[in-house]
Amino acid sequence: MKRPFFLQPILNRSILVKHNMRHGEESLDGTRRLNALKLIFPLDAANISFGARTILTSQCKLESLFERCFESDQTSTDRDLKLIGLLDNAPTLDPFLLQEILKQNGLDVAPCYLAANRHVLRHQTAIVNAEANPIVELFSASSPLLSSANEGYNSGHAMQTERLPNVHYVVDGNIERGQKLSECFSNWKVFLFYRLRLEELTSTTKHLLTSLERLRTNYGTPQTTPLIERRRRGIYDTLASALSEAQLIVDDYNLLHYAVLNGARPILFRSLLLQSKMYFTALGWRISRLDDALGFWSAHAPGAPDRVETYTLESFMESFDRHIASDLPLPRFAPVGPRLGLSDRATRMPVSSRLKSDLPG
Repeated sequence: MKRPFFLQPILNRSILVKHNMRHGEESLDGTRRLNALKLIFPLDAANISFGARTILTSQCKLESLFERCFESDQTSTDRDLKLIGLLDNAPTLDPFLLQEILKQNGLDVAPCYLAANRHVLRHQTAIVNAEANPIVELFSASSPLLSSANEGYNSGHAMQTERLPNVHYVVDGNIERGQKLSECFSNWKVFLFYRLRLEELTSTTKHLLTSLERLRTNYGTPQTTPLIERRRRGIYDTLASALSEAQLIVDDYNLLHYAVLNGARPILFRSLLLQSKMYFTALGWRISRLDDALGFWSAHAPGAPDRVETYTLESFMESFDRHIASDLPLPRFAPVGPRLGLSDRATRMPVSSRLKSDLPG
């Protein structure tokens, strides 16, 4: 195939997933982490039910693995290792983020790898551009240097960096032209996409939290009930914290976005661009946690809460806790510094929500 995702054929036939590392799956440095990249190599590409070999990329030295097991030249090895590293560090593998990662790093792949989500990407891109347009228009019009350089530009493509060939003038000379500028705008797009995803996930996650509260152990023994309640408390706290922190991140961004539009201050626009990576990374981790929980719940929910046998509920809660790795804390949302006249204090995270029901302490 021309323009493959990976140049190495074996890698290009693999399945990529994000995995919350369990006990016994520690990385080479002895730590576990959320959303580690797992490569799955089916034994039979035509029938994955025959099984597969799996690799957690943080558990092995990929360079030596490539040398021993893969038939690839040095050029493809370097390119594929770079892409694996980018995917491993990404908070999720959603198609919008994949598209931006490939674009930022000059990796050209065939459109078939994102074809299944093309209509979603078009819809989301239109919404993202609708929000970004006013800011780009504002700063293009406010600077004679910029407006003269942008004559004849098609306003329907506001996120193209050609719109601001001299944007370093607007952002106080601290963002260089070329790749760094392109990366800032791509990070901004990804954050806006994640904000849309959060809107979709919020109501479903609240329903899940309500369901977790209603799960009762009517037939529980003194041995099993405390275990189930601890698991449930940990899961509830993890999801409630992810949801509340995600909303706080969005609120912080909305404050800055409003200030940029209404104040038209170049230094605020610079702040928005530079902080977009922090925003989308912090939000992406939390959205991934919510996605994991909702996917597992919809596939394995034990049924009506009042009619669950204790041994079934105990098994379910233990599997659920292990799947979302509720003992692994989410990376802290980096506090934002003084907001250039908007605030004199850094943003601080709220205390994690606790169960509202009468669970034992």
